[in-house]
Amino acid sequence: MNVHTREGHPGIWVGEKKIASIGLRIKNGVSLHGISLNICNDLSVYDYFDPCGMAGKVMTNLEQVWGRGIEKQEFEHLSNALAKRLCHM
Repeated sequence: MNVHTREGHPGIWVGEKKIASIGLRIKNGVSLHGISLNICNDLSVYDYFDPCGMAGKVMTNLEQVWGRGIEKQEFEHLSNALAKRLCHM
């Protein structure tokens, strides 16, 4: 899977579609942050708002990119690899 970043648009992209998001906000001196990776979620929820301020159908998930469902073992491997990478374990 060929992924990339985009100048001015935080997250991870596959072609013209965004597959992962990152957010950071500081409110009342408290930092709020999070990440999301779209694996097999219902993308129709993005019809109700413009994700990351971008209009149109810009979101995707692994099921669409791979063209098939995600097996439990694949999900476990992916989530463990992501956690290790993010936590430098």
